[in-house]
Amino acid sequence: FKTILFATDFSACSEAAVPYVSGLARNFDSNILAVHAVPFEPLAGLTAVPPALEFDMEWRASLQDMRTYEASDPFTGLRHEFLLEKGFLRDVVTNLVAQRNVDLVVVGSHGRQGFHKVFGGSFAEQLLRTVACPILTAGPGAHHAPADSWRPRRILFATEFDGGSLHALPHAIALADANDGTVLMMHALPLV
Repeated sequence: FKTILFATDFSACSEAAVPYVSGLARNFDSNILAVHAVPFEPLAGLTAVPPALEFDMEWRASLQDMRTYEASDPFTGLRHEFLLEKGFLRDVVTNLVAQRNVDLVVVGSHGRQGFHKVFGGSFAEQLLRTVACPILTAGPGAHHAPADSWRPRRILFATEFDGGSLHALPHAIALADANDGTVLMMHALPLV
């Protein structure tokens, strides 16, 4: 993983993924692209023309959030860039993956369920369907990894023995090999 894209919304869920990004970047000597996307929101009562950035309150607030995030220096000692982009996050990430030859996308997941998932959608799920590289998600139940030394030692590879699973298998094996880890393969049969 020479280039890792970390999509952040500056939330606690995003921050939970930082140790995983840092650990992988240290292990693979990766460059980190920390990305926040500001969706286009037309001004109330005006046509769908994006406002100039100096008048876009959402952009200005996000720019301040990004500056604060940069100042916190979450990736000390690692090669990294902070990017603030205009557009919907799915589109921004998909474009950056292609333009910057991203090898891995890391996102923190809010773990939405039920009503919130139906109407809010799942960003991680959207990425799985559109991004052309592996994706690592850190859900709200993920244990807090040590920031400086996380390495995947035991990888659970859930498979249905279909094309998608077979495509993912070399990534799981390579990740385990690079970290002196093991791959646990699992196939579940539905109860009838």
